[in-house]
Amino acid sequence: MVTRRHDARPETKRFGAAIRRRREEKGLTQQQLADQAEVSLRYIVAVEAGDNSPSLSAIFQLCEALDTSPAELLEEIWRQRH
Repeated sequence: MVTRRHDARPETKRFGAAIRRRREEKGLTQQQLADQAEVSLRYIVAVEAGDNSPSLSAIFQLCEALDTSPAELLEEIWRQRH
């Protein structure tokens, strides 16, 4: 089940945007990313929209599917914050 957050923090929105950018750079559709990360399409849509803050294990799954590291992805978000 996907929990939609209407009060999403800016970091959650930035994380979703970073996932979307990486996915598009890899030439993947949302469905392809969902399949590779072993999550639902609905989950990917919610994460990219900033409506869902993924767990640590989900971050690892997404990063593995996107051939990136959590550190790289989170560093991008951290720089945008400061």
